[in-house]
Amino acid sequence: MISTVVRIFGWSNTIFRSVLKNTGWAAVGQMVAAGVTFLETIILARFLSLTDFGILVTLTATAELVYGLLDFRSGEAVVKFVPEIRASGGKRAEAAFLKLISLIDLCVSVFGFLIIAAVGRRILSWAGLQNDYVFSLLIISFALAGRSTTRSFGSYFRICGRFNQATIVGSVALLARLILTIAVALLRPSLSAFVIASAFANLLYALSIGLAFVWAFQHDGLEWHNSPICLVRESRRSIATFLVSTNFAGTLKTLSTRLDTLIIAGLTAPGMVAIYKMAARLSGTLLLFSDPLLVAVYPEISHLHTNGQISVLRRLIRNMTLILAAFAAVLVGGFMATGSWILGVLAGPEYRPAYPVVLVMFLGSALAMIFFWARPLLLVRGYAYTLVWIHIIALVLQFVALYGLVPIMGALGAGLALALYSVVCVGLFLFVIVTRTDHRPGGAEPVGRLRTYAEY
Repeated sequence: MISTVVRIFGWSNTIFRSVLKNTGWAAVGQMVAAGVTFLETIILARFLSLTDFGILVTLTATAELVYGLLDFRSGEAVVKFVPEIRASGGKRAEAAFLKLISLIDLCVSVFGFLIIAAVGRRILSWAGLQNDYVFSLLIISFALAGRSTTRSFGSYFRICGRFNQATIVGSVALLARLILTIAVALLRPSLSAFVIASAFANLLYALSIGLAFVWAFQHDGLEWHNSPICLVRESRRSIATFLVSTNFAGTLKTLSTRLDTLIIAGLTAPGMVAIYKMAARLSGTLLLFSDPLLVAVYPEISHLHTNGQISVLRRLIRNMTLILAAFAAVLVGGFMATGSWILGVLAGPEYRPAYPVVLVMFLGSALAMIFFWARPLLLVRGYAYTLVWIHIIALVLQFVALYGLVPIMGALGAGLALALYSVVCVGLFLFVIVTRTDHRPGGAEPVGRLRTYAEY
C-alpha cells in the first residue's frame, strides 16, 4: 500500500516515510490541541454569560497582543538555522545558537510583562473595560510570560525528528488544562476562577516543555557551558535579519488576530466579541488539517532546500495542495448544511448569529489551509522582508474593513475583514512564488521563478 502511494505521489521512500511519520505525530498533537480548545470554548460559553466570555476573550487577546508584537518567531529560526549551523559549525555552534535564541525569548518575556504592567490599564480602557479587570490581566500576562520563555523548544524537537516527544509533552499539558477548566466549571464557574486556571495551565506547559528540552539538549551531546554565543558570529547577520523580518511579519499577523478583538470590543460590546471569537474558533477547525502538515513539512522544506532537492520539494507541495483542497470542499459543505444546528446545540441559542460569520471566515481559512506551504517556502528562499510587505498590505485592508463594516454589520463585518486579510496574504504569497526567480545552492532546478533575499 505504501509503495503504491509512493509511486503515485512521486516521492522517495525516505521522504515519504519521514513526512508521513512526522505528520502523524503532528496531527495527533494538533487534534488534541484543537479538541481541548474547542471543548474549553464550549465550556466557557456555557458557564459564563455572553458578556463575561467576551471580557475573558478581550483580556487574553490584550496579553497575547503584547507578546505577539515582541515575538521574533524564534521557533521558525530554529527550524531554518539548526541544519545549516549543525553542518557548518558542529554541536558547539548548534548549542551556542540555541543559547542565543533562548536568551532572546527570555528577554522578550520579561519586557512584555513589564509593558503590560505599565500600560495594561490604558489598553483595557481603550477596549471599553473597567479597571477592575487589570489584576486578571496581570495574572494572564505573567503566565504567558513564563510560556513565552519556552517558545522555541518545541521547534528544536521537530527539527531533530522528535515529533513524538514534542507531541506527548504538549498533549499532556493540554489535557491537564482541560481538566482544570472542567474542575472550575463544576466547582466555581466564575470569570476570576477561569483566569487563574488558564494561567496555571500555561505555567504547567512551560515547566513540562522546559524540562523536556533540558533532557534533549543533554541527550544530544550539547553543552550549555562550553558553547559561547560568539561561535555563531559568522551567522549573526543572517540570524538578525531573519529574526527582525519575521518579527515584523509576525507583528502584523498578531495585529490581525489580536488587535481586531480589541477594536471590535471598542466599537461594539463584549457580547459581540464573544460571537466573533466563537466564529473564529469554528472556522479555524479547517487548519486542523494543514497545521500538522506545516509542523512536519516545514523542516522537510528546510532540509530539501539546503540539499538542493527541488524536484522532490515540488511534488511534495503539489500533492499536499490537492489533498487539502478536497478536504476543504467536504468540510465547508458539511458546515453549510448543519452549522446553525451545531452552534445552537453546543454553544447555546445566543450563538446562532455566528453561523454566517463562520461561513464568511471559511473563505480565508480554506485558502490558508490549502496553501499552507507558501509562507515557509518563501522563508527558506529568503523572502522574509517580502512577507513583511505582504502582511502590511493585508493588515491595512483588514483594518479599513473593520472600521467600515463593524459599525454597520457587527460580527459579520469583522468576519469579512478577517477573511479579506487571509485572501490578500495567500494571493500575494502565490504571486511572489510564481513571478520570481530563485538561485539555489548546487545548481538545482527551479521552483517557479523565485529570487533569493540577497538579490533584493
